[in-house]
Amino acid sequence: MESLSERLGYNNDFISIFEAIETEEKNEIGKPVLKYIKHLVKGAWEYKVKTIRKNGVNLTSFATLKLPFNPYKKKLYYEKGISPDEKPGKDAVEALSFEEVTRLRSETIEWIIYL
Repeated sequence: MESLSERLGYNNDFISIFEAIETEEKNEIGKPVLKYIKHLVKGAWEYKVKTIRKNGVNLTSFATLKLPFNPYKKKLYYEKGISPDEKPGKDAVEALSFEEVTRLRSETIEWIIYL
């Protein structure tokens, strides 16, 4: 049975999320080698320009995501659609900022992520 949001067409975009984790290995120049964990979630990807304020600086966001995925204290890369690769592609972007969406007397249900 479909949920109401699925019937109304909300949160129907597939979004690939790549979580970067540093390993103990080092590359030729001494930087830690990154390992990526790929997550595939259903959410909403909307292209819209918005000015956000972060650390006293105005930044321009070109897309807004709504995801059931906690981005707190993680290095994440976002890509629209189902990515066939195990590493982020050239279209993958990092978040500029994020905020949590909660319901009254409930836990966090979604995160709004500004790209």
